[in-house]
Amino acid sequence: MNAHWSSKKSNFFRKKIKLLTKYLFFESQGIPDKVDIVSRLKTYGYSISGVETDDGYKALVRAFQLHFRQKNYDGIMDAETAAILYALLEKYFPGK
Repeated sequence: MNAHWSSKKSNFFRKKIKLLTKYLFFESQGIPDKVDIVSRLKTYGYSISGVETDDGYKALVRAFQLHFRQKNYDGIMDAETAAILYALLEKYFPGK
């Protein structure tokens, strides 16, 4: 096995472990509140217009899920969706 392949494999597993850690944290500690989730979705680039209503918030979460978690896009913020969002922000917007 060459070093490049080994490095790619190592990075893959490191990312999966980070995501799993975030998922387990949200499962045990609870999902962040709506204000925090909306703020983070805005940071990632999603429009937050209409999130004042339950339907608007659900549509925003569903849009995120359709892009990043197609197996379940019910619009309900859960531990897996939150973990994906936080992992993406950590990777692409560190320090925010």
